[in-house]
Amino acid sequence: MNHEIKKDSLGNVDVEFYIAKAKAERDAAISTFFTNLQADIMRKVSFKLPKINLNFGRHAH
Repeated sequence: MNHEIKKDSLGNVDVEFYIAKAKAERDAAISTFFTNLQADIMRKVSFKLPKINLNFGRHAH
């Protein structure tokens, strides 16, 4: 694992690099969270309705 700190041209910590990296990680985490949430909701909400047969016409005798 690389533990070197990225520095800008002036020798300071490259804050913009780490902000962009943090945003990308946050976006990936949020995307994963909502994907899993959607799948969880669909799993809990989806159910089979019973088959209902409605005959409003007259039956043949």
